[in-house]
Amino acid sequence: MTLKVLFFLAIIIGLFFVLIRLLAKRNRSAAFGRPLRSLGGVPLGPNKTLQIVSIGKTLYVVGVGDNVQLLDKIDDERKVAELMELLTGGSGTLPEQLTIGHWLGRLRDRKAAIEEEELPASSFGQVFHQKLQQIASSKKRTQQQFEQKQDEDRYDPS
Repeated sequence: MTLKVLFFLAIIIGLFFVLIRLLAKRNRSAAFGRPLRSLGGVPLGPNKTLQIVSIGKTLYVVGVGDNVQLLDKIDDERKVAELMELLTGGSGTLPEQLTIGHWLGRLRDRKAAIEEEELPASSFGQVFHQKLQQIASSKKRTQQQFEQKQDEDRYDPS
């Protein structure tokens, strides 16, 4: 009786795996027929992400937060093919264009350009940069307080 139960359990689990693979192949093939695809994203904080979206043969890098802002448009066919290979199944390190440091640098450059034009706008990059500065200063204050407390504890005569 136990062998029958194990046998049928193995058959049911095998059928689930086959069904999951068939559905995955079907969804993958359907996704390539659509003109708009999300290729992935990187979380930058609560409710803020960096997304790469493919529309036709062009890639768009989009900052998503309280609003959606276009950060870059990549339409060089060679770069698009290279990035698509990396994002859809290639392994290894990401190119410099996909690192957060690269995009933060671009956001800082964009912020400088906006300030030069003197446009009163609060963009995702500006808010993100301000938050990073606040975190750094908070960390520095905490470190100073910690070192001060250690010094007091060392020289405490009691």
